[in-house]
Amino acid sequence: MATQVAGLDYEVLVVGAGVTGAGLALALVKAGMRVALLEARPAQPLRPPPPGLAGYDLRVTALNVASRQFLEHLGVWDSVTGQRVAAFDHMKVWDGEGLAGIHFHASEAGQEHLGYIVENRVLSSSLHRRLEAFAKLDWFQGARCHSLVRCLDSAGQAYCLVSLEDGRQLSAALVVGADGANSMVRHLAGFGTRQRDYGQQAIVANVRVAETHGNTAWQRFMSTGPLALLPLPPLPEADSSLCAVVWSADRWRADQLLEMDDRRFSSELGRCSEYCLGEVLETSPRRAFALQRQHVLRYAQPGVALIGDAAHVIHPLAGQGVNLGLQDAAVLATEVLAAGAAGRPPGELRILRRYQRRRQSHNLLMMATTDLLKRWFGSSMPLLCWLRNRGMDAFDLSPRVKRQLIQVAIGGDSRPDSAQGL
Repeated sequence: MATQVAGLDYEVLVVGAGVTGAGLALALVKAGMRVALLEARPAQPLRPPPPGLAGYDLRVTALNVASRQFLEHLGVWDSVTGQRVAAFDHMKVWDGEGLAGIHFHASEAGQEHLGYIVENRVLSSSLHRRLEAFAKLDWFQGARCHSLVRCLDSAGQAYCLVSLEDGRQLSAALVVGADGANSMVRHLAGFGTRQRDYGQQAIVANVRVAETHGNTAWQRFMSTGPLALLPLPPLPEADSSLCAVVWSADRWRADQLLEMDDRRFSSELGRCSEYCLGEVLETSPRRAFALQRQHVLRYAQPGVALIGDAAHVIHPLAGQGVNLGLQDAAVLATEVLAAGAAGRPPGELRILRRYQRRRQSHNLLMMATTDLLKRWFGSSMPLLCWLRNRGMDAFDLSPRVKRQLIQVAIGGDSRPDSAQGL
């Protein structure tokens, strides 16, 4: 049970009710803290999705094992699996400029599954329904931050005063920015960032293919960007032939793909995936978003912390963005609750620096890895292609190295940073 912070509206104010922010708020309020959750978008009624392929969310997340464990601790995993989730236990990665490839199977790391493909809408709704059960949570929807000021109370204890655009003011010992890549909390608190435009767009769509996906995630690396086909859970009337597409491409190439009609796009998708799942029979509408790398210099200031995309944005080729955010939430919750048990306020800089130390190096390593993969596979130079293919062949023949990489991908290297301390 956390120590109550006297005289303040809340112990923790979380800005952003996406997956990362909702996960943190739930971890804290579940432990008895007084928490406020701010969401810029107004409340919207939940409507049943339309039938067929159009009913799937275009944004999906590849959750790893560590994220599943955190969601289990929060009490939402059963809700996720009760809606729609596709577990995958096999992954095939190959070089579009050669013949080499790497095959991963969950059994190589002693796991049942490598991960789980979940629609963002399913994940968010499961977290939000769980949050509604807690009276100690105040949820402000359609509320935007206008200013953030650090103050001292009569006892010299620091706190933050957040003013909303509608004039309301909320005080909290800790304000957490979980409000995405364009974080207002980050801006108002003056966090420094480094960022770089990748010069690419990610095109997302859902498709029906001629062959079953076999609970396998497929990824082909090309010089213009990686193409991933991820298994979706089947519709009641269909077999396992539905996949989510995440196609990262240089801008000129992305513009070509977006201008194509559905028939031509399906044909091009089949060709560029080398028909690994046969012909593409049906496609949903497409969406695209620009890709960039972004990382804050610090994750914490007195009374303010950043998590998820507010702190770091990476290339989607490794599918780790949401996993990193959920682990941020798990670690920050662990540190805040431990501080409360010791009678310390949640916004104390020493507490927040512990969170920063535990997460920043891991996130930077993942960011550097994805950058290296993008550059490594983004070249069509003959010598580099030859080296790349020789390396992939050698990698595929090394069970020990593959096992270590799988452990990293599923979150095994950061398991002490997950829900175990909550």
